[in-house]
Amino acid sequence: LLGVTYLRMGRIDEAIEEINEGLKFNPNNANAHVTLGSIALRRKQNSEAMNQFKQAIAIDENCAIAHFNLAVFYANEGASRKSLALQHYRQAVRNGHARDKDLEKFLNI
Repeated sequence: LLGVTYLRMGRIDEAIEEINEGLKFNPNNANAHVTLGSIALRRKQNSEAMNQFKQAIAIDENCAIAHFNLAVFYANEGASRKSLALQHYRQAVRNGHARDKDLEKFLNI
């Protein structure tokens, strides 16, 4: 919770520190991994972002936001990753994430 508060305040390094500290006590917190992945994306740390989103899904295969973020990530990688983007987008929507018309247009669905 403190990590998210720091994040909202723009204190990114402190947010990361607090989230990682929380993960020591609860390593199976999918939302914490999603948050770390989102921070990594902002910092252009793409492989770290992808790893965090995948870790969230490994913890909770129904984590809609992690699937959606991976869909966007793969869509941004281009046509070679389009099938992965589609797979994760469909899973995100099945798990309750709102549809995204721009992403659907790119994925031709």
